[in-house]
Amino acid sequence: MEINKKSVISSILGISSNITIEDFCKHLYRGDEKIEELIDGDWIDFCSGGGSLSQDSNNNLSFDFECSEDDGVTSILEKIFGEKYLLRIDEMMYYGNEGYIEIRIYDMNETILQNVINLDKSELTSEEKKIYDEQREEHDMYLDGYEGISLIKKSEFNKDNIEGQSF
Repeated sequence: MEINKKSVISSILGISSNITIEDFCKHLYRGDEKIEELIDGDWIDFCSGGGSLSQDSNNNLSFDFECSEDDGVTSILEKIFGEKYLLRIDEMMYYGNEGYIEIRIYDMNETILQNVINLDKSELTSEEKKIYDEQREEHDMYLDGYEGISLIKKSEFNKDNIEGQSF
């Protein structure tokens, strides 16, 4: 399938969509140059991150992105989908030789929940939490990549049900 500005993006970070590349780029406040870059499969920058299109074996287009914080991403998605979303970012972080997955959930640029787990995705014991806190104070941080970026419908999210628990 030839991809052009009228081609439909059927998934944005795993959420079904039905928006043309041209209309999607308007929401990102990107002009014709960025439309062409996206069509070519190039990475485009927006907010505090960026993303690219991919095409599956059924010729469906999806847009995936990476970012280190919600710097307007959920606001853009609300305009596209007409529904509010929260952004969850799981990052692999290293402090010295110790690695962790730091999880943050954002609501319109505000961090509403944070958690940290081991690289094997197990909860930190109280001793491991103490080591983590010490490592954060004593060593520079190194971002090794994104473990996952996902969206949560705000209408289906209950902070009180998960605060202080593994999520």
